[in-house]
Amino acid sequence: ALHWWNPAFKKITFDIKVKELLQQFGYKEPVVVQSMYIF
Repeated sequence: ALHWWNPAFKKITFDIKVKELLQQFGYKEPVVVQSMYIF
């Protein structure tokens, strides 16, 4: 749940620019399905 709880991940995950970029790649309605940070 990093995309909800960590401000750095949330800022990028829900940025409209990211959504627009993915739509340019052909994704009709891009959504977050899972986020994971392995260290």
